Amino acid sequence: MGNVCKMRQTLISYLLEEGMNAKVEDGQIIFEYNESLFVVDFEMNEHYSECIINFKCEDDEYESLTTNDKTYIADKVNTDKENHATVYTFNDSFNVSTSFYFCNKQMMLDLFRIHFRDMTESVDMTIDIVTDKIEEKKHRTRKIGFYTHEVYDNNSESCASKIVASL
Repeated sequence: MGNVCKMRQTLISYLLEEGMNAKVEDGQIIFEYNESLFVVDFEMNEHYSECIINFKCEDDEYESLTTNDKTYIADKVNTDKENHATVYTFNDSFNVSTSFYFCNKQMMLDLFRIHFRDMTESVDMTIDIVTDKIEEKKHRTRKIGFYTHEVYDNNSESCASKIVASL
């Protein structure tokens, strides 16, 4: 299957039949599902065509999470959801991506359904965990603003340090 225009048209027709808004923009299919935008692209390889589905979320509150939180989110979803979708977390956004190879129209549509279902499950789980982490961050107690200095006791052989709180 080597005609990208036919692949796009087949997928757009399917998405429209399913009641979704879909359009081609800059050679990619962009469609909305559950108020979220997804992007589909096709790559031509030697023997098979590849369909790549991506979801990207940029959010200021997500950006404020720590690197540990972002890493936890990707690790949690990628290990708990053993499916075809993979979550990638970055400083300002997270992406969920999946892809599959196909050799004919029916195979493309069948695999699209399977991979997209897996992907939406991973997107939903990722959004749930991000929301929980943001709420958790809002409810964390604030430190009271003490600074610590090390004080060395010259009489001690080990020069053990004591922490002294000062304002």
